[in-house]
Amino acid sequence: MPDPLNDHEEVRVEDREMEPGGFVLTAVMRKEAGARMAKSRQRMSSGSKRQCAKMAKLSRYKVHSAYTNALWRGGHPAIAALVLETGSGRYALAHALVDLACLGAKDAYTFTSLTADEVAKHLEFMAASAGEMEPTSPALTAALIQEGVVLRLALGLPLHDDLHPVLALIRGVDHSAYVGEVPMGMGGKLVLVPGPNDDGPKLLEKLQAVVGVDGVDLVEVDDQV
Repeated sequence: MPDPLNDHEEVRVEDREMEPGGFVLTAVMRKEAGARMAKSRQRMSSGSKRQCAKMAKLSRYKVHSAYTNALWRGGHPAIAALVLETGSGRYALAHALVDLACLGAKDAYTFTSLTADEVAKHLEFMAASAGEMEPTSPALTAALIQEGVVLRLALGLPLHDDLHPVLALIRGVDHSAYVGEVPMGMGGKLVLVPGPNDDGPKLLEKLQAVVGVDGVDLVEVDDQV
């Protein structure tokens, strides 16, 4: 029986040339992110805590495959997905939306018992919303999610509860094994593109309080080509 998860060419995204974003988190910002992570864990809902416990157990299983969308290197939001083989033809899946240009890790989803066909359908859905999904190393996938979480917390933005189970599932992956750079920002500064439900000016003011007036640019949706 064909395996939909292996029906692709072996293309390693990290082997391609990368243009770094130039925005760098200071040691102080990373330390503050660590403190905020501890508080975020304490505020988790009971449902998220239960899901974290499930994902932590599943993290011991073998990594089957990892994916990212090809567009993330050009400054577009990244979709990072990790698939673990849990036995009996079943898979666990975790994926997150990461805005490396500014807001860090945003939405996240975890699934505990999927068939190969179901995983393939999830990947097709990701591709439809974020561009072609390409196989890559688990270390890169984990690095994108980890750095996205650090960026968001460093900026003083709240971490969505659903990201904690994703972090629990990828804990068995050594993201430091990825030797490349996870670029943040564009042209040395953050580039804020507000979503339809975001108050752009208010969010800009919050970010400027952290990185300075010259550390972030606001791009309104109407300004995009």
